[in-house]
Amino acid sequence: MSIELTLDDSGARLPNSDSATKSFPAAARSGAFVLIGVAALFAVWWIGGWLIASSPATANFAGFAPVPTFARLWRMLLTGEAIHMTLPSLGRIAAGLVWAIAVGVPCGILIGRFQSVREACAVPFQFLRMISPLAWMPIAILAFSTWNGAIVFLIGVAAIWPILFSTAHGFRRIDPAWFKVARNLGARPSHMLFTIILPAIAQDSLAGIRLAVGVAWIVLVPAEFLGVTSGLGYAINDARDALEYDRLAATVLIIGFIGFGPTRELDTGRLSDLLAGKSSSLRQTKSSEPSGRHKMNRIDLTEKLLDIKREKGWTWKYICEQIGGMSPILVTGAILGQMKLTKPQAANAAKLFGLAKGEQALLNEVPMRGTGTDMPPTDPLIYRFYELIMVNGPALKALIEEEFGDGIMSAIDFDMDVTRQSDPKGDRVRIGMSGKFLPYKYYGATGNNMAYGLKED
Repeated sequence: MSIELTLDDSGARLPNSDSATKSFPAAARSGAFVLIGVAALFAVWWIGGWLIASSPATANFAGFAPVPTFARLWRMLLTGEAIHMTLPSLGRIAAGLVWAIAVGVPCGILIGRFQSVREACAVPFQFLRMISPLAWMPIAILAFSTWNGAIVFLIGVAAIWPILFSTAHGFRRIDPAWFKVARNLGARPSHMLFTIILPAIAQDSLAGIRLAVGVAWIVLVPAEFLGVTSGLGYAINDARDALEYDRLAATVLIIGFIGFGPTRELDTGRLSDLLAGKSSSLRQTKSSEPSGRHKMNRIDLTEKLLDIKREKGWTWKYICEQIGGMSPILVTGAILGQMKLTKPQAANAAKLFGLAKGEQALLNEVPMRGTGTDMPPTDPLIYRFYELIMVNGPALKALIEEEFGDGIMSAIDFDMDVTRQSDPKGDRVRIGMSGKFLPYKYYGATGNNMAYGLKED
């Protein structure tokens, strides 16, 4: 019994390899360019200060020049004035960011997870995002009993949007296979949240937080004009009123230095790499890790083999030729975790991929077949086969039963091949399947009744 299927031929992002550690000449070159940029900025500032001081019309603003600014900054540091004006602002920034993260991250996860929520919130959120945070100032004054609360609200309103949209974008980039693996391993929703979702969205969320910090610092100064008598914004306003332009410029430097620190740290990706490292364990098992420290399973092994295939640039044809011994479909299925290899084949695979003894033994074990594929399938190519059976299954069943009788076509005593068929209108996929007909046994049959469901004359 055989079936021939011909399908129209209808073309993965390689994982980015970790950047190698910079060599000393490259690091020195990079540092040199940084110094050039800083020196250019300082030169422009110096020239501007000199021009201001040289003109009688602007001489009163000479405090903006570098020398008086750094002199005043040094005095502010020695007297503790800089710390005294900075701490209230840091407290307000922290409080605003906490509220923005507490609201933005969960909302971003919901928007990324559910299309209905994403569609419902798209227009309202984009509309609200376009409103300047400072435009909420009158409402903040009316809604909060303290000036401090109003400032925190304005900072939170400014910071929430980059966090929310970055988190939603990060969630939508999560590989659906991770959730399949987790469900197959019996993961609970809370376990998926802390083991898959949060580590996976860490890089995007932290990028959003980095943007939020920058926006928050921009909003901070005008927000602290609201009746408070502390903070960096108040210090700038007070210095302007007192015509102390050196103190004003020194305060601006303090804002720049403080804002540069956390955003620079987030930009390096150290924290996001630390968090994302937890989720990366779902994708691969490092070959350099001693086998005694990690219990390899078939899912981990499949991901490791696919990573090696990508890195080496191997084709499935090459892999099947090196392992040999059976149909390329079965060998490919074994690499993908759906079939087992014989011991000689497993040895060939171990030699090809550089596997340990335990990993070689896993390839020789019978896997839990059918795991890792949702029903109905979400992959377009696999779904075509699902659709083909849904549409043509009843007809195939009727024709097979008419020709062979009451039974099934075996998928165990079975052959299958895939070939490419040339066609002027576009090459086609030809799939040939041949399975033994297995009639139902009519147990308990007596007399002239048939014992098996073979075709009756």
